[in-house]
Amino acid sequence: MAGTIPTSLSSFIGRTQELAELTALLGADGTRLVTLTGPGGVGKTRLAAQVALAVQSTLEDGVCWVALDGLSDPQQLPGAVLNGLGVASSGGPPAQALLPALATRHLLLILDNCEHLLAAAAELTDRLLRAAPSLQILATSRERLNVSGERAWLVPGMAVPQAVATGDEVLTTDAVQLFVERAAAMRPSFQLTAETAAAVIAICRQVDGLPLAVELAAARSHSLGVEQIAARLRERLDVLSGGRRGAPTRQQTLRATFDWSHDLLTAREKVLFRRLAIFQGRFTLEAAEAVCSQAGGDDQNGESSLHSEAILDLLGSLVDKSLVTVERADGDEATYRLLELIRRYAYEQLAVADELDASREAHLSFYADLVRSAREGLKGAEQRAWVQTLTLAQANVYAALRTAIELGRTEAGIA
Repeated sequence: MAGTIPTSLSSFIGRTQELAELTALLGADGTRLVTLTGPGGVGKTRLAAQVALAVQSTLEDGVCWVALDGLSDPQQLPGAVLNGLGVASSGGPPAQALLPALATRHLLLILDNCEHLLAAAAELTDRLLRAAPSLQILATSRERLNVSGERAWLVPGMAVPQAVATGDEVLTTDAVQLFVERAAAMRPSFQLTAETAAAVIAICRQVDGLPLAVELAAARSHSLGVEQIAARLRERLDVLSGGRRGAPTRQQTLRATFDWSHDLLTAREKVLFRRLAIFQGRFTLEAAEAVCSQAGGDDQNGESSLHSEAILDLLGSLVDKSLVTVERADGDEATYRLLELIRRYAYEQLAVADELDASREAHLSFYADLVRSAREGLKGAEQRAWVQTLTLAQANVYAALRTAIELGRTEAGIA
């Protein structure tokens, strides 16, 4: 029937724990709406398909899959679901026909790629869940729907090996297994050996285990050695292109995947997003407020103006949209970071906006002040807290030091 689970022509690698958790979650009493969230390329659609295959036999009416990425008009959404169910329209509004079509069905409705139709998808899911007591919905979106009863489930990147890993750890890590299988499909003679393992580990770590990035990197193995792929990946995103023919446009290159997310941002979200690229590794809200509000160059009263008091809400929105990751420092304090590939994409946007120099200056100023304060703080009763602060800021302090050296700013006081 229409709306069946999409068939994949390649094997599904890993994700054992994720599958177990999600199938258990969908089987739990009272859980009727689960939204898989995460950045583009993390594998939400593929994971949703595997979950659907795992649970469809337990549901009286099976699974209905509705792909939304091809829809541009929110008003098309009810009709797309109706078509997925294989129900003919009565001639009236599709939304009216949906409620009786689902009222008595015990099925899992999957709405794949909701982020560009978020308001419409949220409204429709809320109506359907209220009208159909035996209906469950699994949505995929870069942002949660934010409706009553929703369980948002963040899809992580695939597990990657430690920088120095044993042979067994390398071979059993999901990201490495994915790379090796996809690379062998492009070059049948490819094998993971003692000589290639270090480069494969480097590739998987550089892309933070994002499955799409791993696959795009592996696709280069027909024309490049893994050491060459790893080296080029350190320099440019364009090596992650050349996706499968027939795949959605946004999955042909990693840049297209990130473009899809970037285009959905508001103007002020775009400003903060690109300015956050100046940070290396983890950063605090205080750092974001100070640096990003001062990084607009001479346009502080124009469209690039970003006041520090607005940054908390904008940062939260970027977290919701899976472009910024929340991490926890010691205790429960929230810290933030951009996945490296996302940061490099944002850095390109920063350069295009001609804000790179101003951002570097603001970043240098903040961390030079931090180091100066730490010099005094390390002498007093709050020594332990300052050690924790400097440990968290280490990557950014080093980056600021490099900036100071490049600009000849020895007076910055960071050395």
